[in-house]
Amino acid sequence: MTRRFATLPSLGLVLVCCGLLAACHTAAPGRGATVPAGSATPIQSFERQQQERALAFERQNRWPEAAERWAVLALLDPGRYKDRFDTAQARVDTAAEEYLARARQASRKGDVAGAEQLYLASLAMRPDRPEAIEALRAIERARNQREFLRKPGRTLAPHTEASSQRATPAASSDSILELEQASNLATDGDVAGAVDLLEKRLVNAPADEAARRQLADLHLKTGRKLQTVDPAGARAAVARALKVDPKHPGALALARQLAAPRAK
Repeated sequence: MTRRFATLPSLGLVLVCCGLLAACHTAAPGRGATVPAGSATPIQSFERQQQERALAFERQNRWPEAAERWAVLALLDPGRYKDRFDTAQARVDTAAEEYLARARQASRKGDVAGAEQLYLASLAMRPDRPEAIEALRAIERARNQREFLRKPGRTLAPHTEASSQRATPAASSDSILELEQASNLATDGDVAGAVDLLEKRLVNAPADEAARRQLADLHLKTGRKLQTVDPAGARAAVARALKVDPKHPGALALARQLAAPRAK
């Protein structure tokens, strides 16, 4: 995919500066010419400065900053610098994906603090990753809810046998976070990861009906995808959905469809 240099931060200002420098009356020597010390044109000085900074950022493994500098240079001379920009940008993309994969793994293990730091690291590399943004929003919402429930003056309802069977407020906020993380995993195509997260949630909180419904929905979605291409696989997925939620209406309906004789 072709990179669009003009989308990088502060690049508009750099273009204006380049235009002003290009307007200088001093003629620039050819690209291959050796420039004696002290005789460089403004554009040559600007180019050398950007190149030195790009190389310094690479040595420090600061690839986003390096990519930005190479992008500026590629505007001046695509033939010389476009490949350097592509290389730096590829390092940025790779690092962003690695942080994102580690963040998903931390989320599945229940390490919310670790996942948060890894999602932030991924966004530092690529600020346009919707999965990381949504995951951080879910973490922040759960944190805010927990803080709200801890505020002085909030009282608990009198203890009864019925109330003891209900989830506590803290467990409810944890459930919100894990359900959103499971939804993000499924949206990203990691259905197995989402199922694993929800199954662990139900082991720790068997009364969490929202997690139960979401897990059954995922199995049902798999069953619908397999309905025409793999009826046996579809029946197995529906069976898993009904094991989680025996009264799930969508799973019951699909089970009836799969059991009906197929028209010849």
